[in-house]
Amino acid sequence: MNLNERLEALATGLLLQQILGVERDDQLTFGEFGKPELTDGSAYISISHGGDVAAVAVAPIACGPIGLDVERVESYNRPAAQRVLAPSELSHLDHIEDRAEQTRAFCLAWTHLEAVLKATGTGFSRDPRVEGIPSGWRVAHIEDNHHVLALAAADMPTIEMINVTADTLLD
Repeated sequence: MNLNERLEALATGLLLQQILGVERDDQLTFGEFGKPELTDGSAYISISHGGDVAAVAVAPIACGPIGLDVERVESYNRPAAQRVLAPSELSHLDHIEDRAEQTRAFCLAWTHLEAVLKATGTGFSRDPRVEGIPSGWRVAHIEDNHHVLALAAADMPTIEMINVTADTLLD
């Protein structure tokens, strides 16, 4: 792993430790397509990182599976969009003339899609261009500090955002 990937992994591990008390690898397991799960089955979790943000979402078992994605709003990446978005979504993005708004719309579409695919547990093992976005999921978004965060759940999720700095995690 490169330095950025190692820092993201460290931040995610520290968040899991602080929020859920996860301190050992054997407290996590992974689903068929790599979705992390708590070994004891006490809650659903979803993990994401993008730019300089790492995020962990936690939901009680009664709420059902969740999916989380966070991305830094940097630029409209049309080649990436072509690999995952439906032609109608691409056309919509291509017709947005303001570059900042186009980038924002791309990040909203991308995080929405990835959050839903994480909630299903399949991730990009399915092709959303062919199979579409799975139905039955509700998605909430937060836009903060040049990032877009999306959380998908069966019922409309409520997001309580707790900002934690590196200094706090390392104390």
